[in-house]
This record gives sequence, structure tokens and C-alpha cells, in this order.
Amino acid sequence: MNDTLERLEALASRRAEELLAQKAAGTPLVEFFGRFIPEELIRACGAGAHPLAGGGVLAPADAAQEDMLSCMNPLARSIASGIKLGVDRMAKKADLVVTAVTDIHMGRLSELLEFWGLNVCKVGVPSDWRKDIAFEYYLGALRRMVDSVCRITGRELDMDLARRYFSDTNRIYAAFRHIKELRKREGVPLSFEDYIRLQHLSYTLCGSGLAADALEGICGQLDGAESVYGGKPVRVLLVGRALASGDRALLRQLDSAGVAVVAEMLDECCRVSERDVELDGDVVANYARCRYLDSPPPDSFQPAWADRFGRMLSLMEEYRCKGVVWYQLAYDEVYDMEYTAAAKRLAELDIPVLRLETDYSYTGEYLALTREQIAKFAGELRAR
Repeated sequence: MNDTLERLEALASRRAEELLAQKAAGTPLVEFFGRFIPEELIRACGAGAHPLAGGGVLAPADAAQEDMLSCMNPLARSIASGIKLGVDRMAKKADLVVTAVTDIHMGRLSELLEFWGLNVCKVGVPSDWRKDIAFEYYLGALRRMVDSVCRITGRELDMDLARRYFSDTNRIYAAFRHIKELRKREGVPLSFEDYIRLQHLSYTLCGSGLAADALEGICGQLDGAESVYGGKPVRVLLVGRALASGDRALLRQLDSAGVAVVAEMLDECCRVSERDVELDGDVVANYARCRYLDSPPPDSFQPAWADRFGRMLSLMEEYRCKGVVWYQLAYDEVYDMEYTAAAKRLAELDIPVLRLETDYSYTGEYLALTREQIAKFAGELRAR
């Protein structure tokens, strides 16, 4: 599996080079971030699309400290730092950067990129998701995004192309649904680190059917694969905001401790694959409904915590999880508040929960501490 993933990562790197070459030849380049941004529509307007890089150890999260508040979450600071340091070499060459403004952290990141002179299109995502006016606002923001991309390409949205691109994405969704079914097995055939690598590759390989083809091939390999965990792993649900592209140190610790994350509730950097995008009719509105109304609500949506806690319990039952790992980004206050409420209810149900917090400063001392916490948590679960 590692050889396959390395080959795909090499293809993803070449994909980035191709986009830069197309940019030099006159095709506008758009970078985007957020689960509420449809890169399929960006490409159907005639632009190249690439995910905004950042997160984990990709760039020191404090490199933009002079321009950002220290209490911004490390994901937002890491994205900004990657641009400032030139680690994300595509952002400053992009004709447009599209961001989903879901909370203050993404809002401040968007404003900082504007301050640095980048052409930014902010897609507002209202938190009061159950109100009709909120959905209409989000749909209107998507249409304004399409207009912004069309202005830099000089073309109109090609609905036939959009349907073709969404068709490829639906294949990606189907592949991830298949992989999730395989993770229900007693012998889990894929480590959580490799699963997250696949999630990230599905974004960086966008622009062709490569991601869909690759994932379908991997599904075939995994169908007959044996467990990647020695002995009998403890099965857990992981909940958090995001596991970003450079953020793998804790994943390796969980895997190596025999803690098999077989289900996840992540709001960013992970595909929302429960439902396909309807291809008939207005695909802009179809995507908006699929993503905003018909997908599990992120933490920023209010009121949503009751829905989210119910989903946690449902996933734990479906995937036979014994405990919960809560992955907390430092300074992410809404997730911190939700954790307090969720941990109390989990304790009432006698469900163990491990809270791991990160600011992306993976020192030896920090990793030693988390290794000890994970080992203790795994031992508690095995004793049950």
C-alpha cells in the first residue's frame, strides 16, 4: 500500500507542476480551501484548481505571527505561514484564492490573504443552517464565486463539464464509502494514517479522473487484504476539526499503539462522502443542498451539537468502537466548548474519551507525552 501511495503522491506533485505550466500558458489558477467549496465548478469555469496547502508540520505555524493573533488556530496560522514562507508556492501565483468562511479563524485567514495582496473570494457559510434564508445565502455565495472565476477566465460556467466533473467526484465518494465498509471488518485492512493520506490525495489529484481511478483500484486491493494491525486492535472513533496534510505524527502513534481509528467525524480536510451530488438540473444548487443541508453538520453550525452527538453514538455502534479520541486544535474555542459537553455525556454513558490537543509544535517532549497518553488509553480499552 505504501508503494501505491508514494506513486500517487508523485502524481499529485506532477499535477501541481502541470497546473503551474497551464498558468504560464494562460489558464488561470485558483486555489481553494474548505469542505463547502466545489472545485468542480471552478474547473468547469475554465480555471485550474488546487487545494490551498497547509496544516501540521508543512510550515512553522508561527511564521506569520507578526500578522496574525496568537490565538488563531494552528491550521489557519499554518496555511498563512506556508504562503508567507513560500512553502505553498502556488498561492501567490494564483489568480484567485477561494475560502469558505465558516468561523472567525477562516475569516481572519481570508482577511490576512487580502492584506497581503492576494485576490480572495470569500464564500460565506452561515452557521444557522436550519433557516431557509441561510441556505439561500450560501447558494448565493456559491453563485458569486462562480461569477468571480468566470471573470478571470473570460468564460461561462459549462454545465456539461460540471456534470462530468461531479460524476468523477461521485465515483470518489463511492470509493470512500466502500473503504469505510471495509473498515467495519474485524481485521482492518488499512491504517488510519494511510486512510488520511488517501483523503488528501483525492483533493490534490483533482482535475482529472486520476483520483477516482486510483481509489477504485485501491478498493480492489483492499477487498482481499488482511489486517494491518497485529493482534486485535482497539476500535475507536476520532472526532475533530481537521487532520491536515502535514499532520501525521499522532496518527502514527495511534496506529503503532494498536488503536485502530475505524470511523471519523472531521469537518475539514476529509471528504464528506455520504451522498452523491445530483447531476440533473442546476448543479450549483444541487451541490449546495448536498453539502449544506444533506451532509452532517460541522461544529460551527448551530444548533448542531445534539445532532453531532447522536452521530457520534451512531458511528460508534455501526463501527463497534470502544472509545473516542477527540483531536483538538489549540485555540479552537468552539470545538473546545463542544468537547466539554460531549465528554460529560460520554462519561455518563461510561464511554472512554481521550483528548489530544496540538498546536503543531511536535517536540520530542510532546510526542513522548502523547505516546504515554495513547498507551494508557489503549490499555484502558483493552481491559474492558
